[in-house]
Amino acid sequence: MTRWARGDDSVSLGSVARSYVRASGGSRGATASSVSGRATTAKIGGFLADGLRNGFAQAAQNLGLVNLVGRDAQFVLASFIDLLVPAGALLEAAAARKAGIETLSELFRRFDVETNGLAALDALDSTGMLEVVQLSVTNFVNERFQQELVSRIERGAISEQRANTLSSEVKGFIAGIVKLDLRGVDPVGFDWRGAPGASFVARIYRAAYSLLGDAA
Repeated sequence: MTRWARGDDSVSLGSVARSYVRASGGSRGATASSVSGRATTAKIGGFLADGLRNGFAQAAQNLGLVNLVGRDAQFVLASFIDLLVPAGALLEAAAARKAGIETLSELFRRFDVETNGLAALDALDSTGMLEVVQLSVTNFVNERFQQELVSRIERGAISEQRANTLSSEVKGFIAGIVKLDLRGVDPVGFDWRGAPGASFVARIYRAAYSLLGDAA
């Protein structure tokens, strides 16, 4: 059995967050390295905007998903995951995939797609859409932070017990930081798949990392 060093059990969540962001090159570097995370958020935003404009049955067809009528919710969810969430062996891509799966799964749960089918998502409005986009960012940053905690355990910089405590706190901590700057943005008519979408998503990530790194 592997025995980890005790590490520093006095370490606070804020100090670990600041250290992580600084080691990632600050908010700019952390954002730049979040390639798969940003791509996933933009894809989810684009799909949701299409669904609000045209209905989610049509949005699914626009993605290339057909013959979903009568299929169970898990099949439908897996189909969306395959198209919207990248797969990859690198830690950043793995974090993006886990975050994307968690985000889409939560979306399906909120609207009970398992009971009511894909059309249930037609009840989503622009406010709800932005909540899902925000959740996508929160989930990704959380996954990356979880990876940082594992790395610290392996280096003996923190005990496993303390890491578990911080792990249980961090998602709410990050969710309180990730805020969308919506000034001048129409989320439904927005070009999520183009340069404006990429710039907007990068701004969200950079703001989140900046506040995470500066948190007390």
